[in-house]
Amino acid sequence: FKIQQNGSVILNGTLSYSEKSTFYQLTIEASDSGGNYNGTYVVQKSSAFARINIEDVPDMNPKFQNTPYQATIPENSMVGTSVFRVLAIDGDLGIKDKIAYTIQSSKPPGLFEIGSSNGEIRVKGKLDRENLFDFYTVVELQVTAEEMHLNINGMVASAK
Repeated sequence: FKIQQNGSVILNGTLSYSEKSTFYQLTIEASDSGGNYNGTYVVQKSSAFARINIEDVPDMNPKFQNTPYQATIPENSMVGTSVFRVLAIDGDLGIKDKIAYTIQSSKPPGLFEIGSSNGEIRVKGKLDRENLFDFYTVVELQVTAEEMHLNINGMVASAK
């Protein structure tokens, strides 16, 4: 921070809510040019403290927690059976925007669905190992997490 001649405190660099401090405590000292007082040169001065709180802005993408995700589920599990839950959090520490989840792609397709608000992966189609896969096939889902509000650039913040 820098103090201008007129007393305005201005930012003299960049701030990052997540990488630096979320507040700054400044000591501001004001003094005159000094002068002669009863034959002695005297400078009059005073100090004050200012606390500047940094407000987070939406500039970070959400982040998936506890990755990678992996689960095992028996074949012939009923439609609607919960497999596991993914969790992403807003990358902006001071904002906590809500997250919406979607399955971007699935190999093979159509076997699973996701709760858009809670990230719960559930069985959507019939799981018959003999008809769907060879013994070593792994089902892969690509899940996207999107914040509900636009970021400071007017774009949707997302993670895959």
